[in-house]
Amino acid sequence: RGVGNNGLDLEDASNVVVNESVILDTGSAGIYTQAGGDIVIESNVIRRTTGVGIRVFQSFANNNITYIRDNVITDTSSTAINSVRASITVNNTIRRSGRHGIYVQDSDARLLDNRIVDSTESGIRFNNPGLASNPTNVSIENTTIKSSGRNGIRAIDSVVGVNDTTIRGSDKRTLKFSRDSTVRTRDLDIGPSSAANTTLDLEALDVSLTNETAPPADPGSEANISRFVNATNESSAASSYLNVTFEYTNGDVSGVDESTLSVWKNNGTWTELGAGPATDPAQNRIQFNVTNFGSVFAPLAGDDTGPLFTDPLTDSFSAPPTNT
Repeated sequence: RGVGNNGLDLEDASNVVVNESVILDTGSAGIYTQAGGDIVIESNVIRRTTGVGIRVFQSFANNNITYIRDNVITDTSSTAINSVRASITVNNTIRRSGRHGIYVQDSDARLLDNRIVDSTESGIRFNNPGLASNPTNVSIENTTIKSSGRNGIRAIDSVVGVNDTTIRGSDKRTLKFSRDSTVRTRDLDIGPSSAANTTLDLEALDVSLTNETAPPADPGSEANISRFVNATNESSAASSYLNVTFEYTNGDVSGVDESTLSVWKNNGTWTELGAGPATDPAQNRIQFNVTNFGSVFAPLAGDDTGPLFTDPLTDSFSAPPTNT
């Protein structure tokens, strides 16, 4: 506690387990590892570090994996977990990091079951500068990110899979991917639109997106189903795309004709885009591959009230009705 430098410094260390330590008020990192491998950092409490909470650095020649799991890291003045080279990060609780919750650089990584709240910049950030021929490959699963000061997830030159993850309350973007970054998601919950829990499956290249809590009014002939996303092209090239599938509930489509659902965009006025081949009303899913970006995208449908009569009344009667 209260050391001027790193709380625990491991250089050229291998086959080491650091567990059940309490590290407070350090002048630099809480735990710092360099050049070693096969390290397990688990079940530690790290608070109020001047630098990074946990810093893992391995040389490019070292293909060993560091496991970072079951730690509680709070009130770091910089990033809570900074990993350079391969790591598996599982079931960590991170609160109030001074920069990013988790920052992965130049490496492949798996991030599972983490909870990240109140990061000053991004909840999770990936960066692979200068390595376009070998992008960072990362998977995120069953993770919760809340109240990030900038982006929920930010990626540069990376390929990222995001499954069963919830992102809420980012000040700028839920996801921001640029410089040849691809994201693939399954059951990504980006928070409320005009209804709770807007959930998406998507594949995208160089796109940023977030939920839309104040959507534009519906066009006169259509009705929304309370699912909106705000998406922006993050590349000057024409290669960006957002292949998005909106998931919806039966309640979302009550009062509309579900068979008429179509994805629309609004960049000042509404334009119908259509429904893609992966659309499946039986599974409450509508898909479209967006390549011409506007601002807001949403499934819209015609209402199902319809006319009371389907056949017109006769123009006149030849005689009044009689009783027989």
